[in-house]
Amino acid sequence: MAEPPAGTLIGRQFDAFVGWLTTEGQWFFGGVDTIISTVYNNVSAGFKYLPAWLLILIVAIVCMVFISRKLALINVLALVGIWGMTTMPSRFADQVHIWPWAMDTFALVFIAVGVSLLVAIPLGVLSAYHNKLWLVVRPIMDLMQTIPMWVYMIPAVLFFQMGPTCAIFATVIFALPPPLRYTNTAIRNVDQGIVEAGKSLGATTWQRFKKVELPAAVPTIMTGVNQCIMMALSMVVLAALVGAGGLGGRIIWGMLRARTAYAFEAGFAVVFTAIVIDRSTEELVEKIRQRLRLVG
Repeated sequence: MAEPPAGTLIGRQFDAFVGWLTTEGQWFFGGVDTIISTVYNNVSAGFKYLPAWLLILIVAIVCMVFISRKLALINVLALVGIWGMTTMPSRFADQVHIWPWAMDTFALVFIAVGVSLLVAIPLGVLSAYHNKLWLVVRPIMDLMQTIPMWVYMIPAVLFFQMGPTCAIFATVIFALPPPLRYTNTAIRNVDQGIVEAGKSLGATTWQRFKKVELPAAVPTIMTGVNQCIMMALSMVVLAALVGAGGLGGRIIWGMLRARTAYAFEAGFAVVFTAIVIDRSTEELVEKIRQRLRLVG
């Protein structure tokens, strides 16, 4: 079989840069890998430590107290659906242990979304106040949203090796742009009338941001948070190709071995997981809007 043609000058330069960064930055990437892997393992173990029925009960109580009974019912039904598949018999194993794999997926999404928001929201606020920073950040966000995932997944594997850290890195790249853009837009589009009213009352920049601009922007920012979560969930299966595990890993395993039932059950569990997270964030956004009296 013939060797593939050599890359262009740009491709060769990028390859050289990645090679240099991998070698010289091994201490940094190794440290990041250790930290993220440790956090992931602990979070996943924490979810698995609680009995399934107790975790479902906690979710139901939290939803009823802080959001609504309707959401509590939806989440309980979805989680019971995942739990119920754990005890279903299978031709290929004694039991189909869906629940532990689902907890791995929850842990991956939880960490990836947390990292994305820690970067996106502060950077979105800063870029809303500094146009020069936004001129730099905006094309980077465009690149992150349009470049094929496989292109940045290759250097991710070189930096972190196959495993949860590599999968979380790829998920963060994919999920970070929406909350950053929503945050930037939310701050920029705050009614200037109320901003000027704050200035006239002698409020400092920080006071205006904290008491005027941020409360007005929170609903839009929360929409960005919801989009971030859904983008992270959409990466569950693809991230399994670089060692994410969880439900995505189970789907890939079933596909590669033509085990339709195996992949089908894990796919349904992904749907139930998405229902829990999506409905929870939607209801939370609506609750925040009502609290801020931005809806009727």
